[in-house]
Amino acid sequence: MSLQTLVLILHVLGSGVVFGVVFFSVFLVVKPGWSQGRLSHLHFVGRFGMWASGWQVATGVYLAGIEWSEFSSNTLFWTKMALYLIEGTLAGLLIEKKIKGATAGAKPSGLSVSILSQMILIVLIIGIGVLLVER
Repeated sequence: MSLQTLVLILHVLGSGVVFGVVFFSVFLVVKPGWSQGRLSHLHFVGRFGMWASGWQVATGVYLAGIEWSEFSSNTLFWTKMALYLIEGTLAGLLIEKKIKGATAGAKPSGLSVSILSQMILIVLIIGIGVLLVER
């Protein structure tokens, strides 16, 4: 097995972890009733998601570097990168908003739009990733 194949496997596994973190964070945000334990879980998920996202970036940079002549001018690739950045920012803001709202005792507004946007972005990122591999 080549190093490229191993890194590709790790990248795909990492995308599964990132998808799981997004799903879990959405579940935590949607479910009513907040205890200190749930806030602790949400904080852990947010931190774990940051590490998983870093893993994705590291393996993705390696894989893109191997085929840089193909990816450097690929609009689909750069669209995926922009969506990944937007989704990561949205996820971080969503988690912070929920934690601040829960500690203040208020339910943050606009969560349903944020959650829907995050899920659409994740599906688009995964879809574009599959399209890039299929080409």
